[in-house]
Amino acid sequence: MSANITEKEFWTIIEKMDWGSDFDYNRISEEIVNGIYGDLDKSKAVLNMFEKKYSELHNYAMSLKDDDYEAFIDKSDDGLSDLIAHIVGLGKKSFTSIKNPKDFYVFTDTEKESFRYSFHGLYDILDNRK
Repeated sequence: MSANITEKEFWTIIEKMDWGSDFDYNRISEEIVNGIYGDLDKSKAVLNMFEKKYSELHNYAMSLKDDDYEAFIDKSDDGLSDLIAHIVGLGKKSFTSIKNPKDFYVFTDTEKESFRYSFHGLYDILDNRK
């Protein structure tokens, strides 16, 4: 049975992960692999919502004109991916603060790792289920 979560539930779970406190994707990965609240299906639902939010921000970044993009996001494609995952991992307030290209720049100083790494253990479990 596949669990679904609301956007509000997603952001509550992301806030509880507290990515911004230590940027420890191993700690968060363990929480996810062990099943958020003891429910691996819920972990998968969080992953699905993360991918949706990641895509929203990535699509916005890709829609920027080259001048806007290069002036405020001095990142490779990989670096941009990591930055976007980082912003989603910081929570709803950070995610919704992106209104123009300059807003990405605010997060470049706090980015240490990619929040997406937090899901690697879950990806492995899901791949082994196939």
